[in-house]
Amino acid sequence: MATVRRWSGHEARALRAALRMTIRAFAEHLGVAARTVSKWEQFGAAITLLPDSQAILDTALGRAEDEAKLRFELLLSDGGLAGPAGTVDDVRRRILLGLLGPAAVSPLSAKLEELRRGLDGVLDADLTDRDVDDWEQTVSDYARDVGTIPTEQLLSHLVADFAEIQARIADASGVMRRPLIHSASQLAALIAIAFVNVGEGHSAQRWWRTAARATAEVSDPSLAALVRGRQAVFSVGSARAERVLGLAEAAVNLGNSKPCVGVISGMAARAQILAQMGRHDEAEHALHIVTDMYGRLPTAATEDTGSQWNWSEQRLHHVRSHVHTYAGRVAQAASAQDSALAVYPIANFQGRTQIEIHRSIALIRFGDVNVGTRHLTTTMEQLLPWQRRDGIIRRTAFSALEIVPAEERHLPGFQQARELVTSAEQAGQ
Repeated sequence: MATVRRWSGHEARALRAALRMTIRAFAEHLGVAARTVSKWEQFGAAITLLPDSQAILDTALGRAEDEAKLRFELLLSDGGLAGPAGTVDDVRRRILLGLLGPAAVSPLSAKLEELRRGLDGVLDADLTDRDVDDWEQTVSDYARDVGTIPTEQLLSHLVADFAEIQARIADASGVMRRPLIHSASQLAALIAIAFVNVGEGHSAQRWWRTAARATAEVSDPSLAALVRGRQAVFSVGSARAERVLGLAEAAVNLGNSKPCVGVISGMAARAQILAQMGRHDEAEHALHIVTDMYGRLPTAATEDTGSQWNWSEQRLHHVRSHVHTYAGRVAQAASAQDSALAVYPIANFQGRTQIEIHRSIALIRFGDVNVGTRHLTTTMEQLLPWQRRDGIIRRTAFSALEIVPAEERHLPGFQQARELVTSAEQAGQ
């Protein structure tokens, strides 16, 4: 029986050819957009498909007739899909394969920087009507994937799609200019978040700037607030406090203080950074404002628990946990942590792990250093290696270690936790 261990664009094209379908017919057969199939085939073996797409293709192959399965195996075994050397698709495939080699973050950073500048150069071009709905769905899908799929893998897909939307914007004209740039702005922001996740802050900052510039091009206050608000949240713990406060204020102002994801993200970032600064009364006041606004958010903003663009219940409990933990309100922090873990999706390892690290911080500061650092070790040990390397997780873990008093850093719990967190940092470099 024909099986595929890893679906790339090459295998997807072989299955389409084996089924003797056009791109559009194959897309309808799979239940995906024709543009998605075109993208797979354009990049061929250079692109590894996302898990959902791999599952769809597994099902399609399993349901194929025996003759189609045989044709599929023959096409893969005899190289029957290889095009003439030097064709545009072949050149693109070889270029992208070179970019996406082992540990591709560094060369990929250079390519993404080139693409980012390319978008900056075409923002003033005309647009045509091209697959706008599909681009919106693509960005929506990525907003769920960032933070749940290994970033090194996800960036290869982001680079392919950003290259394509850049080309679409350059070719397009007319009334559809605005929605395509709207999607490009969100895609740039997601690339920024991905760079935060691999600990590349400088690259992230450049992509945040590109995302913000694109929002200005489309004059959408909610989108502008969203980009700045999420930037503020992802800057807590890495940027200077004054910088985070400035981003938070910008998000609130851009959204005209109206209940939306961008504005409440800015307010949440303000509450968290004030707590870390020790300005606990102000942080508590900011938390009250966040809680009040949460009750006034549109249902569409609170019902999706998996998207970077929504603000569902677990985010509220997360902010409460952060503020109460740093203020030393142990009972309130524990209650918020329990509530957050009860509603956080299992796939959201970043959020769930940060909550457990909040528990460690509370224990270290207001309980027992050995118990707190051992809880940190247990929390980190439960993660997969790629999750342990995550920039946000490492940053949060180091914040817990930093509050251990110097005179207690000889304790076994601290030594073990520091060794584990440091090894994760070295593996991520």
